[in-house]
Amino acid sequence: KSLGQQIAFNTKDACLNTGTELKAGRDYEISMTITSGWSDNGTYSAGPSGLAWDEMSVGSRIFMAGTSLMRRFWTEDWFAMMGSIGRGREHAFRINAEPLQSDSNRHIYKFHAWRSGRLYLFVNDAINPFDKDWLCLPEDYDKNVPWRCYYANNQGTATIEINEIGER
Repeated sequence: KSLGQQIAFNTKDACLNTGTELKAGRDYEISMTITSGWSDNGTYSAGPSGLAWDEMSVGSRIFMAGTSLMRRFWTEDWFAMMGSIGRGREHAFRINAEPLQSDSNRHIYKFHAWRSGRLYLFVNDAINPFDKDWLCLPEDYDKNVPWRCYYANNQGTATIEINEIGER
């Protein structure tokens, strides 16, 4: 896939291969349009910036805080949109997409690629940390094996577009 094409993203994707090759030293923009509401387990409302904590009951907040060590990235919010340039943990980053004032379903994120490589996308959810592929699961993994991946109960989709916007 080349830059500028629309890519279907599903929050069930533990590691979406966008097919987009980024080049080190270039600036990019990710445009994301939410096409169906995001939630974790159909219970916890979410969006690209993570779970909507203010909409959760105290019991739900305690439960989610108690399971936080199961998150792929402990320092990032549950369900926050993440990217990785290549498939290594050290190449992952949070996508701090800002909603547009004119359209709350459309979010924009600009970033500088510090390395060249394929762009992968996922939300920060729980995953088995003892699995050898815990950062980015193979594209043919079985989403229905609950001990392997907790992404199967996620809900929500978006259309993603990635464009190069310059060079530093």
